[in-house]
Formats: sequence, C-alpha cells, structure tokens
Amino acid sequence: MRKTLCVSSIIIMIIMSVIDVKGLDNGSSCNKVLADVAELNRRVHDAPKRGDEGEFKQAMKDMERFIDEHPDLKKVLEDLKEKDQEFEKHKSVAQEYRKNGQHLEAIGEYQECLDVLTQMSETTPQNEKIGAARANIFWDIGKAYQELANENFQAARSEENVPSYMQDLFKPQSERLLSEDSRTRDQAVDSILQDRRDIVDKLIPLVDPANDMKYSDETRSAAAYLLGEFRASEAVPILSRALADEPGAKIISRISRYDISRYDVPVWTALVKIGRPTVPAMIENIETSDNRILRKKSLDVLNHVLGGKRRLLELLSKLQKKATDKEKHRRITVAQQFAEVHFKEDKEPLY
Repeated sequence: MRKTLCVSSIIIMIIMSVIDVKGLDNGSSCNKVLADVAELNRRVHDAPKRGDEGEFKQAMKDMERFIDEHPDLKKVLEDLKEKDQEFEKHKSVAQEYRKNGQHLEAIGEYQECLDVLTQMSETTPQNEKIGAARANIFWDIGKAYQELANENFQAARSEENVPSYMQDLFKPQSERLLSEDSRTRDQAVDSILQDRRDIVDKLIPLVDPANDMKYSDETRSAAAYLLGEFRASEAVPILSRALADEPGAKIISRISRYDISRYDVPVWTALVKIGRPTVPAMIENIETSDNRILRKKSLDVLNHVLGGKRRLLELLSKLQKKATDKEKHRRITVAQQFAEVHFKEDKEPLY
C-alpha cells in the first residue's frame, strides 16, 4: 500500500508537467483532468484513514483506468519507474563499494545516481522527493570523500622512514603540542586559536538580537552557552544587547538532552563566565538604558562578576560621583536603590 500511495501523491505533479511540457489538452480539458486527479488522490488517501479497504481498492482501480486513458501520462509513469529502478541499482552498488573501502568507485556510482535524478527532474520539475534524494546523494558523496581522506591520512601517519618533522605534521594539534620542536608547538597553538576564532565568529551572529527571527530559540541558546564556555570576550557587545530579551527560559521544557541549567538563562550565564571583560558593557547598560529588564540583569551580572553586593555598591558609588549628566546620574541612583534591596550579602566579598 505504501508504494501505491507514493505513486498517487506524485501523480498530480506528473500530470501538470505533461500538460505544461507536452500540451496534453486544451485549457478546459486540462482543468477537468486536474480536477479528476485531485478527486482520485483524495479517495486514495482518505480510504485507508477510514479503514475502508473496499473503497481503497476501487479508488486504485479508477486511478489505473485513468492512467490507461491518458497514454502520455502512462508513458511518463513507466519512464519514471525505469529511472527509479536504475537509481536504486546504482545506489546499491555504491553502498557495496563503500563497505569494501572502494571509495572512488562508490563516488562514480553516486554520480550515476545524480544523472538519473536529473533526468527524472526534467519530467517532474520542482519535485520535493527528487530534491531530497539529490541532497542525500550529495551527502553520501561527501561522506565517501571523507572516508577516503581519513584512510589516506592514517596511511601517512603510519608510513615509515619519514623525517620527524613530517611525522609531527600528521598528528592532531593537541599531540603536536608534545613535540620537542618549538616551531611545531607554535604552529599547533596558532592553529587551535584560529579554530576557536572561526567557531566564535560563526556563533556570534546566531545570538545577535537582529537575527532573532532568523534562528530558533534553541539554536540561539546553544550558541550563547558555547560563547560562555569559550569565554569569548569578543562576543560581549552582542551578548550585552541580547540580555534584554534572551532566549532560554521559554524553551526549557523542549530541551531534554542536556542539563536544563545550560539553557535557562544562557546569555546571562555566558556574560558571567566571561567575567571582567563584560563590566564596561554592563555599566553602559545601567547608565544609558531605561529598559528595566536589561538594567536588572546587567546589575545581576556585575554582582556575580565583581564578587558580591559590597563591590557592586562601591562601583555604583564611584560612577555616581563621576556622572555629570542628569539622566545618567538618575539611572545610577535607581540602580543603587535596587541593589540595596535586591541583593543579599551576609559575608565578606569573594575577592
């Protein structure tokens, strides 16, 4: 039944393609054909839901009769069936090659799969099933190349009679730190730092409030968490802006794989982990913003980063004395009053 349902779901796209490409009928006839197919499609899909096996068999018979009445359509379906079988054959051979470590041969078979899908897409343009199949084949090709690269890499590492400096080149960066050659160690350090920079540069836009409609809360929370783990001080300006409406609290129930604490208040947590480099940005929030949530969270970050209530009040007192602008002075005063009431401290500052 599954195969039949797949055929029925694709049939409308095939008929539309035949009408567009081959001019199956005139305008009014085309509309009637499409209406008939839509009704058949509905019957084929609705009957199993109702458990009506008799209606399903009758709908399938009507579908087959309909196809027989339209030779162009029947020819297209037969061609697609042949192409589908050809695709599956090439894919099966490619998978067998990969199992045997014959990666280049597998890639050749995957390319044959892509050629077949290209021919099928000419018959049924904008077909999502064909698009998904192409994406999967491209993924398989990438994996085959990766497996081939890994095998060659391991072969290079195990090669005998090569200079020691070349042996170091084939080691993971962490192992290269153990090298007795200072240049090799320095290259490993630079490479590891560059990897970190590349990752941080990709994470920052995910947290940026300007992109809050582009990425899910789950994605933004995970990115903010990682920025905190990396102690990414370069992310402070973006994290500071995101603090007013951070993702996390409203999605806790949808995340079960990790500890909930990771995603509870990910932006605030990241800023606290980054530590001292966040202080100027938090001060700016307190002095210039009237957003109540942003000001409160900024004070909370400072309370943790500075080591407690006493250190926070000392900072606010200094800022108040230096403030010449009336609005800035007012905001600092309000912050002092909030800190006095909100934060508790029964022991000496942490540092």
